[in-house]
Amino acid sequence: MMHPRFRSGRLSTNFIAEEFKGGFEGADLTPELKDRMAAVAVFMHLREEERRRRISGQLNGSAATPKEWTVGINNQDSVPVRTMTEGKDVVAVRLGEGKFSRMVEVESAWKPGEPVFVGEVAGQPLAMQVTRKSDQYRLMHRGATATISVRRPRIAALAGHMIEKPPADTSKQLLCPMPGLVISIQVEVGQDVKAGEVLAVVEAMKMENVLRAERDGVVKRIAAKPGDSLPVDAVILEFE
Repeated sequence: MMHPRFRSGRLSTNFIAEEFKGGFEGADLTPELKDRMAAVAVFMHLREEERRRRISGQLNGSAATPKEWTVGINNQDSVPVRTMTEGKDVVAVRLGEGKFSRMVEVESAWKPGEPVFVGEVAGQPLAMQVTRKSDQYRLMHRGATATISVRRPRIAALAGHMIEKPPADTSKQLLCPMPGLVISIQVEVGQDVKAGEVLAVVEAMKMENVLRAERDGVVKRIAAKPGDSLPVDAVILEFE
């Protein structure tokens, strides 16, 4: 969208091929963009902290919002952060320490839960797509993506000792691709199955989805039956 030809409306079905001959890639995650994303993540975290502190019935009352934080970027860079000033829609953030520190001011009316951040960062208008993954923010701007955590320094230090859980091996499982109703199971335990063969049919959004085998195998266990209502990624059957 920032390309001069796109902005002037001189488009055709060959736009990508002509203007991006090596293929299109998003913007680079430059140090400047990292700083702005980190400042935005701190701004959003403070907004969420403020909302949590307004919950009634807290035993010891509402504590003051801390000013010292540690920002992690893509599970690699770790930056000490201090909030210098805070207002209703403005937060000034100092990133780093000593002569390498830099100030970034964020101004926005963003509220927790909104999927798009729109505001001014370092005096420039900026929009970012926002999603949450556990206690981290996933921010995207012009195709550049960063996963950012905002934690108290002590918690950030302890997080470095946490063992990452490896993803489960689902290569021998048929998982439900979406929430739906099992219409039929087309195989039995012990049956030899060839790639492309129909394994099950799941109805979702009034459409029947036919699930086929991706490779040859033998059915070891059937975990669902016709009439079952399954959530996404529920195991339907397993192979040996």
